[in-house]
Amino acid sequence: MNEYGVDSLQLSAGQLITQAQIDLIEFLILKAGVYSSVPSDVNTSAFFNQTFTTFPYIIPSIQLMKSNNKPTGVYFFSYAWSYSAAQYEATLACDAMDAWSDKPDFPCFIDWEKTGYHDYRAGAYEALEMAGITPTASIVHDVTQAWMDVLQSRGYIPGLYTGGSLAGDLFGDSFIQGKRAQGLYFWEAAYNNVGPMHDCDIWQKSDSGDLLGVVVDDDYVKDDRIWNIKPKGIPIWLKLYIAQRGEQNAKCTILL
Repeated sequence: MNEYGVDSLQLSAGQLITQAQIDLIEFLILKAGVYSSVPSDVNTSAFFNQTFTTFPYIIPSIQLMKSNNKPTGVYFFSYAWSYSAAQYEATLACDAMDAWSDKPDFPCFIDWEKTGYHDYRAGAYEALEMAGITPTASIVHDVTQAWMDVLQSRGYIPGLYTGGSLAGDLFGDSFIQGKRAQGLYFWEAAYNNVGPMHDCDIWQKSDSGDLLGVVVDDDYVKDDRIWNIKPKGIPIWLKLYIAQRGEQNAKCTILL
């Protein structure tokens, strides 16, 4: 537990991660790409007529991380306000990932956050407000459930990213922990030196980290269950163990 990793927009859209940077982390989470819609499309027909574009360094980054026996996750911004809207977003995301030659082996997170901006920088919270919709627990529960349903039905690992305050005040800790029991992985942002505000799988400690000259968010594993994710049937912890032992060609029986 407390293994260090980073998440980064720059390493998704701006430049490819280097071997020297990979050597400093145990996992990587990247923004997968962008939808063609904008926050002002919320609750309009334009929302349901959009496309998704994958960022250029997603696939090569996943490949490089896998060659180092380290996992990669991805995240998708959501502006959904209902189950059906979230279902549409998640389907576009899965359609995009289905076309990738290499898939993420860490969770695929829905990013539902509050940025404080009511313009193109809006998070999901502000996007709903701009559309005249009051964010409620019912809405975020439906959106989370829709993403979970679609991701799991398509063979991907579902995750939720949000801030600690929203987790407690809007989502509700009991809801999040209940969904964790059903296969959701929770990534909480809480910028302090103490720890996350709720039980979570990954803690985003800072948004001002530096990975050899690249601005990144600093993340730490807070629940070892995330290493039990089984890409292609083998838990990540076992893949790491085998790689560290230099026994890639060893033959063994694994009871799954």
